[in-house]
Amino acid sequence: FGLIPWDPPSFLLIGVWPVAMGVSMWVQQKLNPTPPDPMQAKIFMFFPLFLTVILAPFPAGLVIYWTINNILTMAQQLVIMKRTTVKTT
Repeated sequence: FGLIPWDPPSFLLIGVWPVAMGVSMWVQQKLNPTPPDPMQAKIFMFFPLFLTVILAPFPAGLVIYWTINNILTMAQQLVIMKRTTVKTT
């Protein structure tokens, strides 16, 4: 509101929805089997954090859509894994 005499740090510009999107991407990634290539596994571990920072300035509707899509995909994956008797962690 113009009352703060200093500019907030840029990391505070990442809102709740981009963080929720990053967390949902990370959880969704943990549901998938680990890739056989160790370099690919390291890249996939970094990917949710990278996309959280890159996609934070996108319009809120897109970020909310991606978050809800991730959550629904996780639910679908869990149902499929339960029906096929795959052990979930």
